[in-house]
Amino acid sequence: MIRSPMDADTHSSGPSSPKSNEALDVTLSDGQIAELDGLTAPALDYPHNMIGTMVGFQQGDTTINGLTAQAFVR
Repeated sequence: MIRSPMDADTHSSGPSSPKSNEALDVTLSDGQIAELDGLTAPALDYPHNMIGTMVGFQQGDTTINGLTAQAFVR
């Protein structure tokens, strides 16, 4: 269970009273992080799905930043 400092009795006073600017300390397992990554991964549409096939048109028969591309041939 994750508890926020705001879950405590907000009517108490003293040095241990929760403040509205206190941080929430949460530790997630690798499995939980992987699940969140999978749930929040963006679905990239056009033109992203074409980028890999466009390299030959853009820089055919060249090497740029270590990426070598074959020229487009019909």
